[in-house]
Amino acid sequence: MLIGVFLVSIVALFVVLIATWAGATDFGGSFWPVVAMTPYFGLPFAFLLLLALLIIATVRRARAARRDDGS
Repeated sequence: MLIGVFLVSIVALFVVLIATWAGATDFGGSFWPVVAMTPYFGLPFAFLLLLALLIIATVRRARAARRDDGS
């Protein structure tokens, strides 16, 4: 999920950059607001998912170390 959200956000960012470079100025159309706002929400969400993954992995390793140490 982390990789998917990150990749979709990066692709949306590049789509907006390329569209702006190509001369698009009106992003008020049907799907442009969604594409333009995806990196604003997707990249912080991907960062939070990364933090959650690191916390889960750390807790799992600590529990495994405690379990192996106690036997």
